[in-house]
Amino acid sequence: MNRPRSEAVEAALAQRLAEAAPHLSADIIDNDHDPVNARGVERDAAALLDIVARVICTQPTPDKLWLALTAVAGCLPRADDINEARYRAETSNPAQMAMWMLDYALERGSPETDTCALRVVRDTVLVDPGVSGGKRTLHPEKRLPDPLDALVGSIISRWTARRDILCVSWTPGHECWTIAESGTTEIVVPWHTTVVALGRLAPDACERIAGAAEFSGSQFVALVDDCFPAASALLRADTTVRSVATYVGVLRRFGRLVALSEASASDFRGFTLALAAQGLDGPNVAFCNPPTAAPSMPSHIPETPPVAKLPPSAAPPTVLCVGNLDAKSDQTALFGACERLRSEGLRFELFFAGTEVPSVDSPYASARFAVFPSIHEGNSLAISQCLARRVPVVCSKFLNFPPACGIAPVDTSDDASIADVMRRLLVDDDAVSILRTQIDRRREISDDEFAEDLWGLLVDGHGPSQDSSRPGRGA
Repeated sequence: MNRPRSEAVEAALAQRLAEAAPHLSADIIDNDHDPVNARGVERDAAALLDIVARVICTQPTPDKLWLALTAVAGCLPRADDINEARYRAETSNPAQMAMWMLDYALERGSPETDTCALRVVRDTVLVDPGVSGGKRTLHPEKRLPDPLDALVGSIISRWTARRDILCVSWTPGHECWTIAESGTTEIVVPWHTTVVALGRLAPDACERIAGAAEFSGSQFVALVDDCFPAASALLRADTTVRSVATYVGVLRRFGRLVALSEASASDFRGFTLALAAQGLDGPNVAFCNPPTAAPSMPSHIPETPPVAKLPPSAAPPTVLCVGNLDAKSDQTALFGACERLRSEGLRFELFFAGTEVPSVDSPYASARFAVFPSIHEGNSLAISQCLARRVPVVCSKFLNFPPACGIAPVDTSDDASIADVMRRLLVDDDAVSILRTQIDRRREISDDEFAEDLWGLLVDGHGPSQDSSRPGRGA
């Protein structure tokens, strides 16, 4: 390490320790019972490290160990790191503890953040937007946003205008939350506050965030979409199952979860009940329906070409299926139903659309109805964007949507059941009109109302302030 960098690393270490020391203990008494004030040695890394080592040897509580290791290493520790630090604090003297912490920083610290300053946040809610679900186009600067991206952006813009929040990001390689202001990157550390995770956590962040949720003393809450790739793991052969299982494993340390559909909430409640076997209470689970308005549509989204369709006839009706084309068993049931209808002489176009936010001239505009064949479908955002465009929806009868909302329930495990509902909607204009009338009569949920209800459920820990009896809004 060259001298300028070595000096920068030492200065950053001193700043981080000086920032953390008052939260650990403002004044420490040494062996001679003389007061040592952390602010008096704020630029002396060695003296500050000695203070912190004596604090955690005297009071090796999990939250203080967690903050001390974060300050020393410049990144969030894992649960195993905290357990090892506790053993060291209980069996070592302060000098030995200080040496171990330096070794820990050298071996397990992040070289990306070893020169970064630290900010301890205590009275402000931290918001992590999560990992973007958008797909890349041929032009990297033009990304097709996932509906969850649009929803998260809407939530953050409204919370920022009305609430005291701090948006942070998890950058790969940094191993911590950071914020960039005035060209300087700071490590942001929650300390006995609330952390809100919107969207999926970064896969490489899960282990460290789990440690923070368990040991930092902060309340961790999350907006969750679904866990059906894990719930139906035996039906899938992709890598999604492992990533979702890792993500769900982190959520066991969270205090509250809010799902976007009752079906998804039911899955997470079952997950919470299973945690009793591990001696954990698990998070409280509620659900809150997303806004009924269509998400905003960026101008750069191109028209999505059809991926699969049956032989067309003159102006055949379009049946929309939102999702990726693959060989999952739920789509096999849909294909079986389509073949059955095809053999009866019915003509229609089966159009597969991606889960990105659709454009105005997308097949949503001309679809007669949409089919969601998944047994464990929990993506109510995709269903909501269909309903927002007056597209009736055929989906599983187990999703617990309120009655008369523009949805035709079906047993998605049965080809014949799917075929029966699709046949009726293909040949009966009145049946489609009834569903569209139900959609028009739905109670509108604005973006502002959803953002306020979500804050109440996640941060304040109570339900919507008004009309909490309406379907789909309770705990």
